[in-house]
Amino acid sequence: MLRNNKYGFTLIELLVVIAIIGVLAVSAIPRLLSALDKAKIANAKSDIISLNTALRTYSLDRPNNSYPISTSEANISDALASSLVPKYLGSLPRAPFEHNNTNAYRYISDGFSYTLSVYLRDDAGAYTYKYISNSNIFTEIR
Repeated sequence: MLRNNKYGFTLIELLVVIAIIGVLAVSAIPRLLSALDKAKIANAKSDIISLNTALRTYSLDRPNNSYPISTSEANISDALASSLVPKYLGSLPRAPFEHNNTNAYRYISDGFSYTLSVYLRDDAGAYTYKYISNSNIFTEIR
């Protein structure tokens, strides 16, 4: 007597399940990557605000309310590390997107006003988010 025990899945059933999971994964991954980029952009904008606050606090402690001088646009780790860390800022932010193999946060100042910027990218492409202290304006430059 032949007995037909059917306790497992057939190969066809397993392939159908794997195909369905594959289709769902392919449709979900772009949305996940887009959400990650949006989170990185929001974090970078928040970091610019934190740097702005630290620089303003730094200037209040200076006799002439000056800012750290950087005559050419420089990486923040070169321009601000010794001035702001650790007294005014716990640590310098790490850029969400690297630009030309450098930290994407940039700083330039004549001592009385400054500009902070960060290189970002989204679905529409690369752009720079910039804060200019003397006009107190945040802008996005595409």
